[in-house]
Amino acid sequence: GILGTGSRAVLVDGNNYGLPEEIARDPRVSFFGREPIEELLVQASAIVHGGGAGIAQEALAAGTPQVSVPRNTEQETTGRKLEQFGAGKMVAVSDQPLEMIELSSGFRTLAHPSANHLAERITIALSELLSDDRAVEASLRKGDEIRLLPTVDETAIEIESVMAARA
Repeated sequence: GILGTGSRAVLVDGNNYGLPEEIARDPRVSFFGREPIEELLVQASAIVHGGGAGIAQEALAAGTPQVSVPRNTEQETTGRKLEQFGAGKMVAVSDQPLEMIELSSGFRTLAHPSANHLAERITIALSELLSDDRAVEASLRKGDEIRLLPTVDETAIEIESVMAARA
């Protein structure tokens, strides 16, 4: 889907992900191991990801528009929020109905167990996103809001101080 827009694709923290040989060998596709994602995001025109809240927040903080491809309902919630912010597009993994799947022992959710016509939908969403300057602006605005929030370390210190005061 990314290559369908004429863009370069960078896959982070992985190998060829079982890609078809013609895609894995395409000179527009690069594979990286573990990289500081913040450094890559500020250089990217956009990111396509699974819709997890962590990567979505990192992309917003970097001001990078995003296409989320959620497989389950938690990720879908994140994707819908990105669309509401104007900072991204959400693409369903499949055009088939969601199915009940078990994520881990006894924990079930609705999800798409397999992709169906996904590349075409990613190409369309990414093309629309890259041609919309408002998505970059919305990402940067949300990123500014995120940077004003306390860091994890600051929050941990605050919690420890509240707990110490109660002891």
